Amino acid sequence: MTRLLIKSGVVRDREKATPAERETRISVDVYNAGNAAKMYAALNYVGIVFTSERSGDLELWTCDLEGRDLRQVTDTLGYDGGAFYSPDGSKIVFVAADSEGKRLLWIRRIRDSVARQLPGTDGAAYPFWAPDSRQVGFFAAGGKLRKIDTSGGPPVTICVARNGKGGAWNENDKILFAPTHDAPIHLVSAGGGEPVPVTEMSPGITSHRLPTWLPGGRFLYLARSAGG
Repeated sequence: MTRLLIKSGVVRDREKATPAERETRISVDVYNAGNAAKMYAALNYVGIVFTSERSGDLELWTCDLEGRDLRQVTDTLGYDGGAFYSPDGSKIVFVAADSEGKRLLWIRRIRDSVARQLPGTDGAAYPFWAPDSRQVGFFAAGGKLRKIDTSGGPPVTICVARNGKGGAWNENDKILFAPTHDAPIHLVSAGGGEPVPVTEMSPGITSHRLPTWLPGGRFLYLARSAGG
């Protein structure tokens, strides 16, 4: 049986929650058939979406905030992950391979039974939503931070991100992101421009990644030490 050990709080009242509060990246331990693996999940006032091998392959699953109503979302060979609910709770963005093995972004509306791919997102990783629940930021092949309108249109490059490790987009159109595995968190306008570092790497810390906006312009991020 898969067990999620949630290490974060959640805002349950939609009317009182800001977009930043509605989309929260959390760390979970996923246990399956005695094998433990560190993964990431996402939750908001709708529920939790996560990756699990409980069906024999890495597929997306959802459950409610109490861990009930477990449902399998994808059923394709290969990795399906990096999933996030949109801030309005209407859809999920995730990374999966197409029939040719290319890793792309996919969108699935909660009320639909199938997902659709977003053309031009080859090699996508670490997607994250804009507060408007229409645009998605992601790290693309070739070392770029890009954004795409999920209703249509080509991706737009925001800045260079050599080996991106997570991003977050706030209501002021500012994006926090980790440009590589061994760099501080940076800040850039969603419209593009020169990124500026907003954290400092302390002695013994080898990585800052997975930033998340909090109310009032504050943010969280993961700091990894040399020992892991």
